[in-house]
Amino acid sequence: MRKSIIITISIIISIVCFSCQKRTQNNSQKIWLHRANDIPKAQYFQDKYAGLEIDITYIDSLNTFIVFHGGDLDDTESVTLEQWFNEIENINELGLWLDFKNLNCYNRKPALDELNRLCSKFKIKKNKIIIENWNAQDLPIFQEDGYKTSYYIPNFNPKKSSKYDIQKHTFKIRKAISSYNITTISGYHYQYQFMRDSFPEQNLLIWYIDNDKKVQKKYIQLAQQDDMVKVLLIAGEIPKNKK
Repeated sequence: MRKSIIITISIIISIVCFSCQKRTQNNSQKIWLHRANDIPKAQYFQDKYAGLEIDITYIDSLNTFIVFHGGDLDDTESVTLEQWFNEIENINELGLWLDFKNLNCYNRKPALDELNRLCSKFKIKKNKIIIENWNAQDLPIFQEDGYKTSYYIPNFNPKKSSKYDIQKHTFKIRKAISSYNITTISGYHYQYQFMRDSFPEQNLLIWYIDNDKKVQKKYIQLAQQDDMVKVLLIAGEIPKNKK
């Protein structure tokens, strides 16, 4: 009897370990997939990464989110965030990075209400969602409601910028942090050292979305070693033989 119990426990542990390994094949809960807007792409990678990043646009007239990065919006091809959630198995087990493309002072409250509705419907915990936006003043309403938030800093390359430009951006970021209680900032991989040195108290979200595997590996290792880096986004495409 005791032997059978031990065997049963061992099997359960093995299943759990396999599930965790499958979800985090990149050996870290920090490594997430960049731009999983396309549903087949999200479905293919949903068990291969700890989280997925998608781009969302709030449509006032429809009181809903469209999964949409930018360009010409074609309503005949658009997928709502609700449809996207519905197509992803075990959506409530994934981390979700929502890159909000048009968040502003006019739509932030109805957008929050709609996101709350979706979280309730799909049983998604708010602290598993990151709301990212370039306008820091629109983030506190989400943070106060239990979501994680990140201020998307201005896009500039510190190594190619003048001292004056770096000071200008530093001042703007520091003002946003102090004015709106920002705890997390996000930017490109080439901004990592600037963010780390200039704002050591901030959590960091970064992305490396080029195809150089050697450089990608470098940033994966960096993310694993730096406690202040909470998520690294990397690129991924469905292999042609899997489409």
